[in-house]
This record gives sequence, structure tokens and C-alpha cells, in this order.
Amino acid sequence: MKKALGALAATLACIGGLTLLQWPRLRSQLTAGDLDPVQAQTEEILLRDRLRLLKVMPTLGFDNLIADWTFLNFFQYFGYSEARQLTGFGAAPEFFDVVITRDPYSRLPYQFLSSSVTLFAGQPETTVQLLEKGLMQVTPTLPPDAFWLWRYKALDELLFLGDIEATIQSLEKVAEWAIQSPLPDTEGYAANAQRTAAFLRQNPASREVRANSWVMIWNNAINEDVRQYAQLQIEALGYQVFRDANRLRIEDRSPEGESSSAS
Repeated sequence: MKKALGALAATLACIGGLTLLQWPRLRSQLTAGDLDPVQAQTEEILLRDRLRLLKVMPTLGFDNLIADWTFLNFFQYFGYSEARQLTGFGAAPEFFDVVITRDPYSRLPYQFLSSSVTLFAGQPETTVQLLEKGLMQVTPTLPPDAFWLWRYKALDELLFLGDIEATIQSLEKVAEWAIQSPLPDTEGYAANAQRTAAFLRQNPASREVRANSWVMIWNNAINEDVRQYAQLQIEALGYQVFRDANRLRIEDRSPEGESSSAS
């Protein structure tokens, strides 16, 4: 009986914590017309305190619930443009820290790290640290698509940190983990990563690799602003961009083009 009551209390505590995370957003929606910088900054501070609590509070097995709810609340936080214009996106890394701490095995949140933490919060080093935190808890086979985390890490190391050697090492890890993955048809991912790593060793300033990396940023974009930014970066590298719904195709139009097209 005591165990049951304890579990119930823990569940209620989790739900209460999640409700507290949601409440500032709901309250701000009701008073958006009266939102001022002081109010926005105060709510940002309270939000970050709640996120720190969610990362350490006991859950008695409800970690996935906390991770999923926090991830959903991140999208509400990100989409609340009025408040973000006043406070920026400084809490974005803390949302992902909670999610990765509670459930490091879901790939979906990792896809949005570069879009949100790197581009909007301006913290590519934190993106890499969060990816490393997740990589310390997963294995090449659990989850089966864990090799993608190394690919996301390589993106930030190449495009935002300019660390070619770290990029090559991450790409080699993509190949190593993809080969061990129980998923079908991962040999192609491994071969592509190996080719890209070898190409970067010979051509560390490769426009082709950077353009294709920006295509991946475009594919994982959290909103249209990120897509537009990625497209501008691709065009600045000398490529022409063709958009068709959710598909992006690029063609190298520069005289010294390394390749004719990619997608």
C-alpha cells in the first residue's frame, strides 16, 4: 500500500511539474497584448528553473513522459515569437538537456539541435556537447539508428565550428556504427560517410561537402527561417537551389564545380 501511494505521489509530482512548465505559456497567451520585457524575462528565468528541476526530479519510471512533454513544450516555447523577440532563445539548450537526460534513445529531438540551439541560441559548442551526452548513453545498436547522432555532430563541427579533424572523426564513427546497426540497408550510409571523410582529408575546404551538409540542415529545419538561411548558404557556395515541396535539389554552377548536382 505504501509503495502504491508512493508511486501515485511521484506520478502526481511529475504531472504537477509538467503543468507548471506549461502554465507560463498559457498565461502569456492570455496576456500577450500586455507582455513587456520585464515580464518576459521573469517568465524566462522561472521557466529555466523549472527545466532544471525536471532534469533532476525523481520520476519512478516516467522518464519518457517527461522527455516527450518537455519536447512538446519546446515547440511552444520556440513558436511564441512575441516572447522570443524579447528574450531570445537562451532556454533552448535546457529543454534539450532535459529531453536527452530523460530519454537519450529517441532520435527525433537530436534532429532539431542545429536548427534551434546552434542557429537560434547561437551555441554550436552546446549542440555538440548535448550530442556527446546522448552518445555516451547509446550504443551502435541501441537505438538502431544511433549512427545518425554522429552525423548530426559532424554537421556542427564542419559548418559552425570549422573543426575538420573532428568532422572526419565523427564521419568515421557514422560508418563504424552504421555497419553494426541492425537496420536494413545501412551499408549505404556507412559507405557515404567513409567517402566523405576520405574526401575531406584530401579537400578540407570542399564546397560540395559543405553544400550537402547545408541540404541536411534544410531537411531538418525547425521552420522556414532556417530553410531560407540554409538556402542562402548553399547559394553563397556557388550552387543553384531548386525547391519542390519538401525536396531540395542543388546544382553546382561555378566554373570550378566539384560536382554537377546533389540532393
